[in-house]
Amino acid sequence: MTWIRAAAAVLLLTPSGMSFAGVADLPWGGSAGARLGPLSPTAAAIRPSAPAAADRGLAAACRSSDPIVVLDNFAGSTLAPYIDVDGDGVADVAHGDLVAALYRAAGKRVLPLNMAGDGQLDTLADLLEPVADAVERGALRISGINVSQMAAVSAAAIRRDTGLPYGSSDFYARRGEINAAVIALMDTHGAPGYGRLSRLFARFHRRGIPILIAAGNGGPAKVSLLSFLPGTYPIGALGADGARLRLSAAGSLVAAWRRGEFVLARTSDGNVDIDGDGIGDFDARMLSGRSAKGLGRPRTILGTSYAAPAVCLRR
Repeated sequence: MTWIRAAAAVLLLTPSGMSFAGVADLPWGGSAGARLGPLSPTAAAIRPSAPAAADRGLAAACRSSDPIVVLDNFAGSTLAPYIDVDGDGVADVAHGDLVAALYRAAGKRVLPLNMAGDGQLDTLADLLEPVADAVERGALRISGINVSQMAAVSAAAIRRDTGLPYGSSDFYARRGEINAAVIALMDTHGAPGYGRLSRLFARFHRRGIPILIAAGNGGPAKVSLLSFLPGTYPIGALGADGARLRLSAAGSLVAAWRRGEFVLARTSDGNVDIDGDGIGDFDARMLSGRSAKGLGRPRTILGTSYAAPAVCLRR
């Protein structure tokens, strides 16, 4: 049960590349070949099995003036940057900085929770538990939670190891049953953190707080294990042309499809634009190439973890 051991260990997009929820530092056009057929963002926007609920939950999170919690890696004193934004070959930011920038570009306030490279399940739970406590006490108001962590698992592996006779087309309808079986498996293998996360997510869900997650970058044959947790909205990734990215998870668990491919470009004032509106999202002062002349190759980022914040983008 290799997938259980991997999921129990590290789920976070780390500098070592253990489990990628986003792929960065590709050259211009580097995502070519990562698409799988034409798929209209409008036609594929919402999971067919629960369109109204998904639409209301995501729209409410984006409209709310309350901040969204982003649980991810952020560059700083506890974690060195490992993603090159300005194309000069020198790392500038971490994965969470890009996710947060997309939310801010959509007008959302961000409350960052820094994993600092530690993606163990218990660490995720340790960071989220005080948030749940504060929300329940009325001390904190949030509009949603964004989680980029993932563990790509095949439908065949889930069916084999849980003993449940379901395929990917059944996952949404049977997600509660599957989640209970995965919790039991994790507990048996000494990984109670998954069950802790499930209980925490249920607390947020009861309060009507949506949890946006990366659907997974293992392709359509795999899903992120976190997609079975209560209250989650797994987001699949489309290319800038509206075609589904080949790396994106698919199937009934995907709540919505959004753009997950963005070209990082310099603005006229030397900053870096992430969402294509011509307005700088990264101040040049935080980048290694501090002037427009320092820009190397244009960079493309793509993945389901960038599609999740794009839910709130109006473009």
